[in-house]
Amino acid sequence: MEVSDSPVNRDLLAYLRANATRGTGGPYEQDGWQLHTHPDLIERLGEIARSDRAVVPLYGYVVLEQRGVAVVAAISMHHLLFRLPTPPDGVEAASPIDPLCDRGWHAVHAWASDLGRLTRLVKEARQHGNTLAARSES
Repeated sequence: MEVSDSPVNRDLLAYLRANATRGTGGPYEQDGWQLHTHPDLIERLGEIARSDRAVVPLYGYVVLEQRGVAVVAAISMHHLLFRLPTPPDGVEAASPIDPLCDRGWHAVHAWASDLGRLTRLVKEARQHGNTLAARSES
C-alpha cells in the first residue's frame, strides 16, 4: 500500500515536500529524490517495523504506513517521528520538528532508545494509524 494524499497525512506530506530535493542522478537518491534519510536509519526502521513491505519511500525520506496512513517517519540520521496521541515514554526524545510536533508527531532518537521499546512504539503507532484510517473512511 502507499501513503495516501488524504487530509490525515497532509501535515507530514507538506513538511516532506517542503524539505525535499529533486535528484540529479547521484548515488544517494531514491525514486528521483535526494535521500534525506540515512541508509542506516532506513535499516533501523525496517528492523523495528519487522516488515519491509510497509516501509515506503517518500520525497527522499522513508515512512512506515498503516492502511494508507503515515505512522512513523525516518528523518536524517537519527530522528524517528512516531504518530501517537500522546508523547511516548521510555525513549530518548529527539529535537522536535516544529511544524509537526503540534500535530501528533513525536521525535525520538533512534539510536539512544531501546530497540524493544521502539518496536512497541511501532505497534502503538500502527494501532493509532488504524484509528485514523477508520475515521477518514467514514
